[in-house]
Amino acid sequence: MPLAARRTKSDALSRNRACVVAGRAEAGAGVSAPGYKFLARKDAPHCVWSLPGREEKIRVHCTTLVPKSRRMDPTQTAVRIIADDRENAGGVIAALRGLAGVNVEVRRLTCGDYLVETRFAVERKTLQDFAGSIIDGRVFRQASAMAHGQRRGVLVLEGGSADLQAVGVQREALQGALIHLSVFHGLAVLRAHDPGETARLIVYLGRQAQAWAHGSLPRPGYRPKGRRARQLFLLQGLPRVGPERAARLLDRFGSVEGVATASAPELATVDGIGDGIAARIRWVLGAADKTDNPDESGMRS
Repeated sequence: MPLAARRTKSDALSRNRACVVAGRAEAGAGVSAPGYKFLARKDAPHCVWSLPGREEKIRVHCTTLVPKSRRMDPTQTAVRIIADDRENAGGVIAALRGLAGVNVEVRRLTCGDYLVETRFAVERKTLQDFAGSIIDGRVFRQASAMAHGQRRGVLVLEGGSADLQAVGVQREALQGALIHLSVFHGLAVLRAHDPGETARLIVYLGRQAQAWAHGSLPRPGYRPKGRRARQLFLLQGLPRVGPERAARLLDRFGSVEGVATASAPELATVDGIGDGIAARIRWVLGAADKTDNPDESGMRS
């Protein structure tokens, strides 16, 4: 019997939700969807959606198609999270334990609901709890404790627009409380829709804390593609080297490695470089020392 797809693959993937297929998949049976073809196979735990030029596979269980789960990079260190034992009923701890690369410990905390990488104290509040804590002043006492603590305070507000309408507190009061907490107590305020999203936010925070601790920070802005474009991008990070000088260096030495191993006199032979810029480039590329300013070593442009 032909199958009828209630949603197309593109809808399911873009929303990261299950794509439910009505009926039963028989061997060799197929169904057409706009731009795709569904092929059911008995001998494989997945189904194949094919489209011109490529194939994409999605795992299938009974009649439900779900995106393949992400695996943890083996080079990553597990995010360390300590959760307050009073958070067991909130659903976040269970969601954290279901994520790859997370080490969760549950015990009583004196400040915050979650301790992330020993650097951040996270206080989680549903919108209804947040409204109640504004009325009784509890949230301000908690914020003061986090602000005076040794760890950076983070407030996660959990809930959607329907929850916001049911809190029974005027919007102005909520906005005033958020201003007080973020501006005067210095708390970072994040929003999450449900416990699952709260768990993911906490893990994202832990990942970025690990990167920050190891000096690996995001590099925003232009991201070139292609080897030469990437090489030019790297060379433009050198002192006084713009697009034109970067191109001349790359043409002269053939690679970023060639520039890095070139001596100052060799660098100075490139048009537009000169002795001063060459000395600065060698200072950046040389061994680390206590000199933070090249001018202190007698190198002046």
